[in-house]
Amino acid sequence: MRDKAATDTGRNGRSSVRKSQPGSIEEDSSIREVTLPNGMPILFEKMPSLRSVTVAVWARIGSRHEDPSEYGIAHVVEHMIFKGTATRTARQIAESLEFIGGESNAFTSREYSCYYAKVANTDWDLAIDVLSDIVRKSTFDKVELEKERKVILEEIAMYEDNPEEMSHENLSSRIFDDRLGHPIIGTREIVQSMTQKQVSRFYKDYYHPSNLFVTVVGNLSDDAFQRGIDRFWPEAAPKRALKPEEGKSRFRKGHTEVRKEIEQLHLCLATKGLPVVHKDRFVLHLINNYLGGGMSSRLFQEIREKRGLAYSVYTFVQAYRDIGFFGIYCGTSPNRVDKVKALVRSELERVAEKGISQKRLRQLKRQVRAGFLLGLEKTGFRINRLGVSQIYFGKTYSVDDVVAQIDSITHEDVLRVSRKLFSRGIQASALVRPMKDR
Repeated sequence: MRDKAATDTGRNGRSSVRKSQPGSIEEDSSIREVTLPNGMPILFEKMPSLRSVTVAVWARIGSRHEDPSEYGIAHVVEHMIFKGTATRTARQIAESLEFIGGESNAFTSREYSCYYAKVANTDWDLAIDVLSDIVRKSTFDKVELEKERKVILEEIAMYEDNPEEMSHENLSSRIFDDRLGHPIIGTREIVQSMTQKQVSRFYKDYYHPSNLFVTVVGNLSDDAFQRGIDRFWPEAAPKRALKPEEGKSRFRKGHTEVRKEIEQLHLCLATKGLPVVHKDRFVLHLINNYLGGGMSSRLFQEIREKRGLAYSVYTFVQAYRDIGFFGIYCGTSPNRVDKVKALVRSELERVAEKGISQKRLRQLKRQVRAGFLLGLEKTGFRINRLGVSQIYFGKTYSVDDVVAQIDSITHEDVLRVSRKLFSRGIQASALVRPMKDR
């Protein structure tokens, strides 16, 4: 399971609205922050033009917080939370929102987990009741665990059958130490040996108001919003707040490869990147768009359009709290891989040496700005923006501030960041190559 890059896109009593401090970056005026009596923050972005509401519960717990003997347990907990509570069976949980046309799902990343639901705003009470029920009162039944164990093993097999996904996963494992670089989904051996007691203990230790927060986006009255959020731990919550320390990771150089019964070679390359919170994060995202962010990007044009060396080629940014990397992916024939590598190196050297022309820089800023603004039209984008911003920054930057940071990028910024990251060339690589490739 490949982790998605995190970006800005990415208390008192019953409720309180947090105000920005003098001189700080202003927050969106439409975003209200409430703190429940148990200390759990709730962020609400009211959008009167919608007929829907999306709600997400975020846990500040991910795969990098797991002990080596329990790698994959955060993902197992994510699955099990949907498998029954004291008042709902797994089937009732699945039917509760689907039968009203809503949807619910969850995901686990390396630094956090998320559970979300989207419904018509007239069904807000049911959505928040179901979501608060499964996050607070999952029973972790042994019979359900045995069934879900088989499901997760099939999920592992699915990823193993996807060579592109495998190349990404192997690259992360090469670059990071085991604590951060191990597969989010875990391994067959550990998943098969995991006990109900282990899974239940992990859930009880970390799914606590001090480790959780909620984001809500949609059209709700203040009364309906308050009525819903009061469902989260209305009883006295446990006082223990346990959150493991992450420990700083470092970038490990090197190469790794595996062979599979496939026809095409899958190549992932990387240089050092930037942490999520780095001041140059928008500069790096602009460089990412320039090199491999679409059909007009340099690598797409040079590798696919001009030379026909690949069908799929793109770049990506992988970023965490303390570390990150800049990645390049390409699926190509084994006899073309050296040409592809040479072209990638050439383009990295080119941008580090010359930067980007002023005309192209203006186009890229317009492209990045529009991508952000168009994303705001999707509630999923907004809910993710609120959640990721809360985890990494403790606040949500206003739309105007994000746009201003994009618009302020200069040619010198591009040169400085490119030289910092690309001056040493490719530093890590992962290949998934055909068995018959000699």
